[in-house]
Amino acid sequence: MTGPADIMIFDPETIGPWRKEFARDLPGGVGRFKAWGKGVKATIVNGRPIVLDGALTTNLPGEVVSPA
Repeated sequence: MTGPADIMIFDPETIGPWRKEFARDLPGGVGRFKAWGKGVKATIVNGRPIVLDGALTTNLPGEVVSPA
């Protein structure tokens, strides 16, 4: 069985950490750290690009997965 894939395309010469920030963006004001990276060229979810050269696209093809 084959289907759409989730893929991250990166430059091995420049991939690495960039910055980290604390965000209170979860329900109830719960906080978490968000980590940003450099060198990522594209993120593809279900066969559709959601990030290209660091910029978000308007595609939202993913689904929230929960344990059965």
